[in-house]
Parts: sequence; C-alpha cells; structure tokens
Amino acid sequence: MTPVIAVVPGSHEGRAALDEIGGLLASLADVVELRTVELGVETYRRTGQALPAEALEALRSSDAIVIAAPPGPGPADGDIAPGVLEHGIVFALRRALGLSVNLRTFTGVGEEAGIDIAVVRENSEGAYFSPGDLVHDGTADEIAVQAVVTSASAVERCLRYGFEQARLRGQSLVVAHKVRVLTVSGGIWIRTAERVARDFPDVAWRVESIDTCCGRIVSDPRSYGVIATDNVFGDILADVVSARARAGDYAVSVERPLGRSGPSLFEPMHDTHSSAAEHLARRHLGLIGAFGAALVDLGLVERGTELHTASIPSTAGSGAGA
Repeated sequence: MTPVIAVVPGSHEGRAALDEIGGLLASLADVVELRTVELGVETYRRTGQALPAEALEALRSSDAIVIAAPPGPGPADGDIAPGVLEHGIVFALRRALGLSVNLRTFTGVGEEAGIDIAVVRENSEGAYFSPGDLVHDGTADEIAVQAVVTSASAVERCLRYGFEQARLRGQSLVVAHKVRVLTVSGGIWIRTAERVARDFPDVAWRVESIDTCCGRIVSDPRSYGVIATDNVFGDILADVVSARARAGDYAVSVERPLGRSGPSLFEPMHDTHSSAAEHLARRHLGLIGAFGAALVDLGLVERGTELHTASIPSTAGSGAGA
C-alpha cells in the first residue's frame, strides 16, 4: 500500500513554499500519496475550531505529517488572541498524537562546517503545558503562576531517545538543565539520566547547566553532539544552535510518538537569524528537508536522502523547486 503523507500548508507562506517545490513533490507520486489537510487562521475563522475533528482524523490516519509553516496567526490577524492557535493546534496535536519527543538536527556548512548537533527535547510537559493562573489580573498587583510539570516517565522517554541518538551518531550526550536552581524538576532529570545511562555504557555523557551549554555552543559548537533537555530549554537552545550553525533555513524538526503507534510530524525549523529577504529566498530548503526526512522515516531511504542533499545550501541547486 502506498504510504500517505498529510501536508498542512499552515499559512500563506507555507502555501507559497509548497508551490515553489511543486515540481519536486509531483515527482514523488510514484512512491507516496500527498493529502492536503487545512489548519490555521482560515480554518479557524471558517469553523470556529482550531483543530476540527475531521482534520485530526486525517492526520492521525496518515503515515507521516509535514507542516509547511506554523499555522499560527500573522501580524494582520490581531483579532485572534495570542495562544489560541498555538495551544489549539500545535499543543493539541502533540497531546492527541502522543508526540512526546522533538528532534532538531543542525549541520553547519561553509564557514560553519564541522558543526553537527542534535537537540532532543521533551515535548509533552514543562511550562508550555501548564494552563497557568492569574490573580488580581488587570491591576498593579497582578500575579501570574505558571507551573513546570515534570514526570519521570516523560523524562525517561526523552533521555532514552537521546542516548539512542548519541549511539547512532557516534557522539556524546549532554543533559542540559538548571538543576542547581530548579532542584525539584532538575533532580528528576539527573536521577533518570544516571539510571538510563546504565543501559548505554558505550555512550559518554555529562550534565551541563543550560546557560553554560548555550554559552559554549556559541564559543565552541564543534565540541557538542547530542543535547537532551526539557521543553522550554530545548526550544530556546535549538534557536541558539540554529543561529550559531547558520542552519535555520534548512534544519528540520521531527516530533515522534515514542511508545505508541502513529505518524511522526516533520516541519522546517522556524528561521530566527536570517533577514526577511534571505528567508524568503531560501524558505523552500527546509521544506524539502522535511519531506526528505519523512521519506526516510517511511523506509524510502534513497529518495529521502536525495531530498535531504538537495536541501543543504552547499549542494542545493537553484532549480530544486522547479
């Protein structure tokens, strides 16, 4: 049976990027079926729902998911409150599909050659998944409370995947946290790492403070291989690595449902360091890489590797999207 990749344009920019590589996607018709699933501002305005049931079912029944661009509101969508689509689509998908671990890989090219870092991020807990609360909101005495949720089971899934990636890539693992300050949640990370490490005696690993890790990535990025950390720290750390490796235009983010069946989700990294003009000129590269990673995940290694090669700036031709 032909595998199905559900394709979510996400925004006008996502549609434009998909159009740019339309010829390349058409050439995949002999190995995969691409099915468009609409999510984002237009769907929300039309249905009043961030994640309609039929869209969720279409995603759940696919073999892989590619999101072309974040399905959140843009600068012109001020009528949609912050967080409505982020929580209603992105976080809701993570819960519904069990996307518990996020992997972001960064390979430097040109002057940054030799940088090869993978960030493994716990994807289902932390401050992002705490609803939070306000007291005395709207006054000068306003107080916000946003808890950090950490469970040993979720941390173990993340760390075990991190150790597996380090073994697969032939690299060491850094467990990054702020355990001297966040002693309760950080303690779970360190104790779990010590326990999981016994199953990987061939993998060198160490603990680093998250701020030390960020600083050393800037000054000595080639000394890092795989880094495992929590949800918020991983989100920030990935942007630091992306900027240092200058890989934001072509790096790929993968969210995986560890411990359960279902599709993985692939998307281009959100570029944080290029100018708007540079990003528009190269936005198709990360999308090509996302499709390449999805094909490899589906067992179509040769075709997926071809796309991955085409997504790296030093090897990508100007006609990649023709």
